[in-house]
Amino acid sequence: NGAVVCVSQLLLVCSVAPSVIQLQADCSSDVTLPCPGINTNFRSVTWYKLGNSSVGIVRHSAGQTRPYNFSRTASFGEEYGLFLPRIRPEDSGMYECAIGANVGGKNSNSKINLTVEECVSQVYLTAVTDTPGVTNANLTCSLTVKDLPVMWSIVGYLVLGLGKIILSLISAGVVRVIQINRSRRKQRRW
Repeated sequence: NGAVVCVSQLLLVCSVAPSVIQLQADCSSDVTLPCPGINTNFRSVTWYKLGNSSVGIVRHSAGQTRPYNFSRTASFGEEYGLFLPRIRPEDSGMYECAIGANVGGKNSNSKINLTVEECVSQVYLTAVTDTPGVTNANLTCSLTVKDLPVMWSIVGYLVLGLGKIILSLISAGVVRVIQINRSRRKQRRW
């Protein structure tokens, strides 16, 4: 009976999942992902980007920092957080900070879900024209939208409606001519 209770307690402990830190950031900003639980009693700190498979980013062990072959620039920030300069939407995803403890300590992992907002750039319209006697003439274009008068809209819909009616009558006439020709052919055969 005591062995069964021990097994069920073990399963309960194994099923506890670490919480995920949610972090949102603006495009092109510098971000440091926190590594909670870091203290002076650790053997190593390693950052991973999680996906279909874990990809190593950077590792600190035995007083040395070693970057992995990650697809972008990354380094350790304050308190061994992951520093990502000028982030982009493709940097969004799940990251993991794995802390390897010294002998007698407990290893820990922290997960951070980074969401990077879409990059928005402002567009300015300019027109360049060749003007005789003037060089490098930049003219700023302004876009002015004017509503059409209601009468023009009504006339447009009426023309469109009449066009549909005329096409329907023509189509019906063509179908009728085809039917008449078929019936005449059938009468000639008899």
